[in-house]
Amino acid sequence: MLACFSLEWLKALFIWAIIIVVVLLILDLLVPYVLGKLATARSGGLAATVSEALGIIATALRYVFWGGVAILVVVVCFDLISCVISHSGSLSLPHPPR
Repeated sequence: MLACFSLEWLKALFIWAIIIVVVLLILDLLVPYVLGKLATARSGGLAATVSEALGIIATALRYVFWGGVAILVVVVCFDLISCVISHSGSLSLPHPPR
């Protein structure tokens, strides 16, 4: 249940903020590249190198990876806070198989 200003609500807010920041970072990475390629295509030279594309893909994957790490940290921190103030009995992480 996501009541206003509860721990679950704050956790969801932080996760959405991380997702929005990662999407904006990827857009900030892609927009200059695409506009630069459109400008060179109009002038007749569309020399897209593989290394440029791989560099952008690697950077985007790095943003996604660190966004996932940040979301994991938020989930674990809020689960630990929830355990300390005893709103739930255990962490929301999956339990190992027996």
